[in-house]
Amino acid sequence: MVFLDYGALAVSDRLRTRAINVDSTCNLCRQNAETICHVLFNCMVAQDLLSLANIPSPPSGFGVSLEDNMDLIFKLMEYSTVHPYAKWYHGIFWNIWKNRNAVLYAHKQEAHSLIIQRALEDARTWHEVNKSSTQEGRNMSRLNLMCNKWCPPSIGTVECNVHANWRKELWHHGGGWIARDHLGSVLFHAIDAFTSSPDRLIAELRCIIWSLQSLKDLHLSKVSIASDMIGAIDAITKPVEWPRYRVFTSQIAQLWLSFESCEFELEKSSANSIVRDISSSVTRYGLFQFYMA
Repeated sequence: MVFLDYGALAVSDRLRTRAINVDSTCNLCRQNAETICHVLFNCMVAQDLLSLANIPSPPSGFGVSLEDNMDLIFKLMEYSTVHPYAKWYHGIFWNIWKNRNAVLYAHKQEAHSLIIQRALEDARTWHEVNKSSTQEGRNMSRLNLMCNKWCPPSIGTVECNVHANWRKELWHHGGGWIARDHLGSVLFHAIDAFTSSPDRLIAELRCIIWSLQSLKDLHLSKVSIASDMIGAIDAITKPVEWPRYRVFTSQIAQLWLSFESCEFELEKSSANSIVRDISSSVTRYGLFQFYMA
């Protein structure tokens, strides 16, 4: 964020110091002078986006000093284990700035949830590009391994296998998930019945949303969601290429923010067989009552 140190953002306050006669009022909220600090921290639009991203703020809110606010952000980034969203901060602030420009110059206002989703995508891309080749190879090996049998997650991570048992002719479809630790011990498993979905992919995405919400309610911080449907994983990791399903991928992106670590993996059907049996029992035996054990 070097550009902040040099006041390089072309807000009205900075333009006026260069003898450019512009209205100094913020064009987004029309309440205060448009300074760098205001655009990134104090404007009601910025505050909505920071709140949506779950970025901690002082009890009295961010102040009017850019240096003090950035000092707090840098301190939070140092303690990313305490504040799990710290490593994404640069992506969030960058998209706050891009949103300001889109409103002013393109007269385009997107939903705040989509802005935060894009911020996470930008930050993830940046981190992926800047990984060392060794670390990148190690991280990708698990995704590409595609074991025929279930493979345990890393220590400290809970793997949640999910599956939606969808049938076009049925009014309901079944969903199930099973969460296991690195030893393979089953921690939780659940089933539920969902109203009919227009296609198999939507059914799977709804099931993933349900599982994420459940894991969040169970206060699990490091999770891995495993599905045997390549379209679902692709839609989650590349939402721009799947615009038809954005209403679901946006919900998943928001739930993703609730975890310190959350990955999505593609499983072979054989490695996902237990949860496939669990979800199929909903329609096979008419088990339309939710349970988690």
